[in-house]
Amino acid sequence: MGEEFLTQEEIDALLKSLEAQAKGEAAAEAAGAAGEQPGAEQPAGQPAGGVSEAGTDIAGSRTLERLLSLPLEVTVILGSARRPLRELMTLKPGQVVELAEPYGAPVEVSMNGRPVATGELTVVGDHFGVRLLKLVSPAARARGLGRSETS
Repeated sequence: MGEEFLTQEEIDALLKSLEAQAKGEAAAEAAGAAGEQPGAEQPAGQPAGGVSEAGTDIAGSRTLERLLSLPLEVTVILGSARRPLRELMTLKPGQVVELAEPYGAPVEVSMNGRPVATGELTVVGDHFGVRLLKLVSPAARARGLGRSETS
């Protein structure tokens, strides 16, 4: 588990870079549709606008590839309980804290603190796993990577 995770600020910066790039591409496409010529000449052998012969944006592709290869923290929330502080202060090893959710209830799966799915607990070899039952849409998952509460 020696992988380093990006901070939320680094993820936000990558997403903003990708958004700015997409806006720039849209402006370039609009200028091209209007018949305008780009102001700077491309180096020999490089396609105009940084677009490969296959029609993909080279820099955008690298940014997207980096973004898609980011390791994200995956958290499974089994349940919760609300107890008075007095009770929590007297807990001892071996005691059981009953959760509000019933046995077998779906668990919440989050990535970087954002809900992405619900599922059911399962066992995979000697480890716990989660069988995904319901996923948030891919577009909503991508939007959820950026900071929405404070940005």
